[in-house]
Amino acid sequence: MMHSGDSGNVVVFGAGASAFGPGVHPKNPPLGNRLFNELVQCFPEVWGAMQPDLAARFEPDFEAGMRFIWQAYPMAVQPAIPGIPAPYELMKTMGEYFLQFEPDGTRSDLYLRFVNALYKNSKLDKVRLATLNYENLLESALSAIGQAHRVLRPHGAVNWWVHGPTLRAGVGRALGQGFHCVGQRVRPIRRTDVLRSMKNEGKYPAMAIYMPGKRTQMGQRKLLNHRIRFQRIVSIAERIAVVGLRPYPPDEHIWGALAHAPADLYYVGDQAAFEDWRKEFRCDRKSVWIGPKFEKAINKLVSIL
Repeated sequence: MMHSGDSGNVVVFGAGASAFGPGVHPKNPPLGNRLFNELVQCFPEVWGAMQPDLAARFEPDFEAGMRFIWQAYPMAVQPAIPGIPAPYELMKTMGEYFLQFEPDGTRSDLYLRFVNALYKNSKLDKVRLATLNYENLLESALSAIGQAHRVLRPHGAVNWWVHGPTLRAGVGRALGQGFHCVGQRVRPIRRTDVLRSMKNEGKYPAMAIYMPGKRTQMGQRKLLNHRIRFQRIVSIAERIAVVGLRPYPPDEHIWGALAHAPADLYYVGDQAAFEDWRKEFRCDRKSVWIGPKFEKAINKLVSIL
């Protein structure tokens, strides 16, 4: 198993890696441009109760909508104005939403196909895996083949729970400072325990706020540690594969690291978006588009890595 300081190959997954293909229950997690409508359907009392002008901000650009609420009410735990829910309340329901996604038992999901192919080709131990998604489909795939491969989660995870004092209204600090208590620990817990803990403790999992820059309220120290480690492994990697992650330069902690990485970079996803980003940020380094979909690119990825 690779250690965090070792050079090697890196694979970074985004929403596009989870949004397509078979084997996911109850369905595939949505891409960002479909997330708002999904949340409105699942939580009409929160997401569906937004003022129309606020909902209009989310529909074309989810992160812009979340940024508006965060900047207007950064310290609010409970909704401040009817029709304008606090970011804290929005993240609680997002946590519940992303908990539902899991392998359907058929062992046909794309993550399992990919990590199994790496394992059979004796390459899994030479690859560092990172995902920016909240769900745990990648970890489930690794567990299915009996591998305890550590996954980097710069934006947190839906099963990461902050063990510490229960939060109460008014605990929030200045913008970006988050909710942080001395001695808090972030540990993965079971799905049923997450749901029970959200109800009993009034917190949500250690997930970054879904907005530009991915600020954090929960588990700030843990997420920062994973971001630092991500930037380090990218800076010393031999090859980097980016799968299903649309280029988004405002997330400097991710796309800045990828732009400056000396390694050859291989991309699966939107070709036009990738080419625009490559020309502006990586024109002097090898950056190759290898296909639009994760499913079609698995064999190519394994051969590259």
